[in-house]
Amino acid sequence: MIELKHIKGILFDYGGTIDSNGVHWAEVIYHAYEAEGFMLDKTAFRDAYVHGEKTLAKNPIIRPHHTFADMLQRKIEIQFARLKENGFPTEDKMAHAIANRCYAFAARSVDAARPVIAAIAQHYSIALVSNF
Repeated sequence: MIELKHIKGILFDYGGTIDSNGVHWAEVIYHAYEAEGFMLDKTAFRDAYVHGEKTLAKNPIIRPHHTFADMLQRKIEIQFARLKENGFPTEDKMAHAIANRCYAFAARSVDAARPVIAAIAQHYSIALVSNF
């Protein structure tokens, strides 16, 4: 067992923790698709989601000046491009609405985590890490 006195700091992984209350982002985004009326089977969604993740990992699309909202918008746009390639009808305004819904979910999750993080920060150094 680790003794608390030996802990010098805590690293938080932004993706799927603080920003989504422990829910994987694929699920958050899929539910946003459904909430916006874009009905899609999970196989087609997974293909678009994985394509988007790989595209973002391989290409410098997300830059230091981009915000989290920018990243979500680009992520959904890449997914929509993949869906369009696969014959699904897509609309730019729906991609924007899905990204906004996801951002609002993340904002609520961060707001809910804020008091806990503040309490931890009183005792430990903290840092945040993220893929993008």
